[in-house]
Amino acid sequence: MTRAKTKLDLIVPLKYYVTQQSRMGDRHAYGARSRFLTKAVMACMDEVAYGEPDKAETPRPGAAVDVAGRLRGMWA
Repeated sequence: MTRAKTKLDLIVPLKYYVTQQSRMGDRHAYGARSRFLTKAVMACMDEVAYGEPDKAETPRPGAAVDVAGRLRGMWA
């Protein structure tokens, strides 16, 4: 971690899938944060979850959503 100049992203997987299971198997183990990421260290970081919706983009219940437009926007 000493080589990061301005920004460092630490990625923690939610699940680890078990090998040697059936093709449609869903056996998995949940990943844990590293023991080196203590509460003091975590206080210096911003925790962000992948796929976390922005408050401005969250549609109100019952509102029409342009799904095709959003999908095109993801790859534009």
